Amino acid sequence: MQLLGLAAEFIAVTCIGALSPGPLTLAVAGKGAEEGWCAGAKAAMGHVAVEFPLVILAGVGASALLAEGRATTLISVVGGAALLVFALLFVKNAADQLRGRRSVVRVGNITLGAAFSLLNPHFIAWWATAGLKVVADVVSYGGLALLALLYPLHAGIDAGWLALVAHASHRGAALNERVGPALSIIAALLMACYGVMFILEAL
Repeated sequence: MQLLGLAAEFIAVTCIGALSPGPLTLAVAGKGAEEGWCAGAKAAMGHVAVEFPLVILAGVGASALLAEGRATTLISVVGGAALLVFALLFVKNAADQLRGRRSVVRVGNITLGAAFSLLNPHFIAWWATAGLKVVADVVSYGGLALLALLYPLHAGIDAGWLALVAHASHRGAALNERVGPALSIIAALLMACYGVMFILEAL
């Protein structure tokens, strides 16, 4: 796999979840209504503080798994299947958003970013399954050094998105009943496409 294609896969797959409203995104929207874009930027700092070590651990695990002959096939199947499951969860998330309400969370923004990441089982499961597939592709091509080099691209998109959500909320254009579910549906479709692609890659 060429480096540019690998970078595109890493950014696309790892950022799908970030660009669809989840607990952290909606909490940032609530905080941003009062504090503006800086609420999202600070929350991203907390998110990255939790996520980066998790990604490196996934990379270390991927290095060990890739030493096994059939591990690549297994990772592709598990990662693809996980993406299909997450796609269904995001469709459910869209339905939940249509019924739910956004609330302001009374906690520091950095703490909010870390807590809503660390305590989100879907976030942990993502990096242990679908995310692990992408990490394994990166590690197999360029090792942990390439993973560490690509991660800031993902983190930058996370930070930009959360800052934008907070700013939009502050300006009175917060994720509404149509935009939020629509983003979840788009994310679900992208997840399903990559999920099928990963499974076919293993065959």
